Amino acid sequence: ARSLEQAESWFTKAKDQKSHVAFRGLGLVAMDRNDVTEAVKWYRAGAKEGDPTCKYNLGNLYLQGLGDLPPDTDIALKWFERAAEGGDLQGMCNAGLMYMDGPQFQFESDKKKGMGYLVQAV
Repeated sequence: ARSLEQAESWFTKAKDQKSHVAFRGLGLVAMDRNDVTEAVKWYRAGAKEGDPTCKYNLGNLYLQGLGDLPPDTDIALKWFERAAEGGDLQGMCNAGLMYMDGPQFQFESDKKKGMGYLVQAV
């Protein structure tokens, strides 16, 4: 618990510099405390600063419908694609898999687009 508090203290100091790593760290601390609403706040701030991992994390939260977020595959896919554009490998994989198996996610498959993301990831 002490190391988590120390990390939160450092991330809080760094957030004033608009550090996307600090926003991501504060989001992770919030998730560790099961405070999804707080995590979303920090992940959105990190995404705004261009952090691809924050974008990926937002995609996961929307995909699963955690906290106050309703499950929304369209929004999840958009966040995964934004993460992929930023170079996030997990974002590439998730976007690719969602396009490959579109009907499972309530939209039409696009195998070509899906393979494009998956090939990019490797």
